[in-house]
Amino acid sequence: PRSMYMFVLTEVVSPRLKSELSQWQPTKDPLPVHKWVHPWLDILPPHLLEPMFTTVRSKLGQALRQWKAKDKSALILIKPWTNLWKQTGDLWEFLARFILPKLRALATKISVNPKKEDPSLFLAIVAWNDVLPNHALDSMLLNDFFPKWILALKSWLEAPAENDQKKKEKFKEVAKWYKGWKGLFPPALLKHRVVKTHLKRGLELMGAAVSGKSLDPILKTLAGEFQQQKAALREQAALAGEGSAAAASAAAISSRRKAEAKQLRAAAARAAGGAAPGTSFKEALERFAAKVGVEFLPNPKKGYRDGSPVYLFGRCNIYIKGQVIYVHVAAAGGGGAWKPVAIDDLISMAKK
Repeated sequence: PRSMYMFVLTEVVSPRLKSELSQWQPTKDPLPVHKWVHPWLDILPPHLLEPMFTTVRSKLGQALRQWKAKDKSALILIKPWTNLWKQTGDLWEFLARFILPKLRALATKISVNPKKEDPSLFLAIVAWNDVLPNHALDSMLLNDFFPKWILALKSWLEAPAENDQKKKEKFKEVAKWYKGWKGLFPPALLKHRVVKTHLKRGLELMGAAVSGKSLDPILKTLAGEFQQQKAALREQAALAGEGSAAAASAAAISSRRKAEAKQLRAAAARAAGGAAPGTSFKEALERFAAKVGVEFLPNPKKGYRDGSPVYLFGRCNIYIKGQVIYVHVAAAGGGGAWKPVAIDDLISMAKK
């Protein structure tokens, strides 16, 4: 019967998966987490999956604090979750917080030197093509790669040659260099406007140099296109929650959290009044934690308090008694006390 099926999922499968996730160590466990969580995506209901997704993101985020952007291990762990997190609306926030700052810092270190080429930093960044939003990757290429690439190409084309034969050899080397760089772009990235524009202008620069024409008109056109593309990417970033939108984002997040906290209190009231059979205050809190991106897991080390199990809510230890949440407030000299806490205050404490 379905009731027995749901009981097994809720009381056996879900707790076991949560227990395994609580012990999972992203940097040490040889088996990627998606290998044993994804098979349950079509079986477990969303309200049981959401807290698990929160745990995965939280643990990955903690592990990524020590991550070096050249290391491909993060991409291997995150890529299988990309489509799922897009659907739940969690991907961009995760990337903006843990991935993009380090990739952007790495992009500034890209060097383009035909005499001593090392595309390793470039490759480490474009490898994220299937995960990053187009505007994020295009912005790094526009600001930190293509200006250096165009300058290297211009300098090489304008470098004097001893004679016509040397000039022909130089142009052959330039063409080979151009083809080599183009081949490093993932096929999907070659369709991006920023990439198409610069590769096209690069070809035009090479053609002009072979014909003995000035490179300045092409460079001037490219400078105008650079500003247009930069403005377009800025608009896309704002729509995604970056740039000019950042000033309003804190207020928006605060407002959203207050609304969600209100929904939690309403859910608890319904549970207390029996209007929503099977829905407990703990379950309502669990769903709320998933929405606001806070880890919510049993804390077996703390055991029980006043007959109720102790949970980790972000950085806090809590337990639930009836419709009241109690949080452990540490004292300066050690120890501390359990105190009732409002959900709004708990969120702030959990993310400190």
